Amino acid sequence: MRRFPVIAIILSISTLVLASCASRPNVDYDQTFDFAIVRTFDILNPAEPQNGDPRIDSPLINKRIHAAIAAVLADQGYRAVSETPDIAVRYHVGKRSGVESRNSGVSVGVGTYRRGSGAAIGYGFPANDVTSYEEGVLTIDIVNAADNKLVWRGSSSRRLSDRGTTPEATTKAVNEVVAEILQQFPPDRRKQ
Repeated sequence: MRRFPVIAIILSISTLVLASCASRPNVDYDQTFDFAIVRTFDILNPAEPQNGDPRIDSPLINKRIHAAIAAVLADQGYRAVSETPDIAVRYHVGKRSGVESRNSGVSVGVGTYRRGSGAAIGYGFPANDVTSYEEGVLTIDIVNAADNKLVWRGSSSRRLSDRGTTPEATTKAVNEVVAEILQQFPPDRRKQ
């Protein structure tokens, strides 16, 4: 049973590495606005898409984003209203390009064979592997409905796929990114 500590250590390291890869949304807000008074919201329709990319310029994507925002805010206890809301929610989708370079890598392996066990460490050499990619960026703005001033903004991004995807996978991705962004709203909750 000497294998257990080694496997536990490797699993712990793997968990820490994966957790460090998780992205956090960018958030900014008006520190003078009292978010405790917010009870109701309305989601405004987005402006016409301007990206020229059918992966993000789609009424189906907009419908999914709208539904996800409404669901998350309702789960947080806010009520959707069409007349005199406390806040109005706007969102827009954009895209940006990025470049990725794959560097050297180290891997660790543990195994057993009959009565013995072993461990190995491998090293990968860089091959000057540089690739470009595109990310879709979702920005959610929350506006004080009384004076139409921005009081909160959150954004996050995901890589856009060049391969085909299913409606279920797209809905899941939209729900995840909206929940990730709105998890930071209202800002006072993070301080508690």
